[in-house]
Amino acid sequence: MAQLILQPNSAAGKDTYVADEGLADSNFGGNDVGIVGTHATAKTWEFNRCLFEYDFSADIPAGSIIDSAEFLLTKQSAGLDGGSLSLSLRRLTEDWTELGATWIKEDGTLLWTTAGADHNDDDHTLTDKVDVVYTGADTVAFTVDDLVREAFANQSGIASWLLLGDEWDHEAGPSDYLRVWLDAAATASNRPKLTINYTPPLLVNDAFAWTADDEPPEYVGTDLPLDFAANDGPLDFLAQ
Repeated sequence: MAQLILQPNSAAGKDTYVADEGLADSNFGGNDVGIVGTHATAKTWEFNRCLFEYDFSADIPAGSIIDSAEFLLTKQSAGLDGGSLSLSLRRLTEDWTELGATWIKEDGTLLWTTAGADHNDDDHTLTDKVDVVYTGADTVAFTVDDLVREAFANQSGIASWLLLGDEWDHEAGPSDYLRVWLDAAATASNRPKLTINYTPPLLVNDAFAWTADDEPPEYVGTDLPLDFAANDGPLDFLAQ
């Protein structure tokens, strides 16, 4: 088994947060802290959501098996009037830019189809979301095995996620929010971290020759993934 850890800084990473109400057309790309949930300000209640994207297309070989994955966020501060905060990590369904995304726009110009960032909503499977109840710990961990498998298989190895929290009625709901460190955090260990455990494909050489006395073959040439047939029949050699 191999392990890939992605915990980029602001130069290599991609994350931001968006807010509604008076901040609906404001971009927070480059901020070191993101907010998720319902946050009270002096004049109104704001909904806040965080966006994250990880590209591991060049890091995990084709044909690998994703064994497990965890997404870890570190708290900067929190306000839990209700005692806890329900968090949901969803798969984003539209492209976005870190320095352009707002509550109403995906890249500073194009509008989201649905304000607040387009994502797989209540019509979902395990590949579309992961739910966690946050109660005040210093970190919050999401088991994202299926989200990463889906990105590896169907999204060209690019995981693009939206983090939502409880979004209460502006007039009556409590102020429940979580501030998390983003990739611009000065302390590297506080930045969002994606850990992927995977099994690479078994590799053999693509050319071989039998010895004169029918001993096992000697392999020479370029490494290729080896696919064992389900019926234990001949081996299939797969070019990448």
